[in-house]
Amino acid sequence: MPEGNAPEPPPRRSWWARERRKVALGGVTGLLCLAGVLFTLYRDDPEDALPPVDPACDRYEVTAKTLFRRDAEGQVIDQFVRDERLEVLRRNGSAGNRYWYVSGSGGKRGWVDPDPRWMRPLC
Repeated sequence: MPEGNAPEPPPRRSWWARERRKVALGGVTGLLCLAGVLFTLYRDDPEDALPPVDPACDRYEVTAKTLFRRDAEGQVIDQFVRDERLEVLRRNGSAGNRYWYVSGSGGKRGWVDPDPRWMRPLC
């Protein structure tokens, strides 16, 4: 083929011209990830707004749909249901755990987590 009839190669574009969209997308993605991490670290803890469980009260009512009843080793054995009345028999287990030993209606007894999201005082 004669040299005069050969098509000219397309002009070579610089690296920046070829890759600028990828660089911009990576930068935006990085900023969104950073914003998500900062939001997670510095947001207000919603548990801080809950009223504390009253340690002087021994009568409570379950406000959650269900509240796990645990044995002494912490294994779930059953559950208390919403509106069930509980009487606190002992606070904090022998291993220094945070659970309370309670008695519910029907004589069911077990350890529960005394979180105000799941039970409220009746005193």
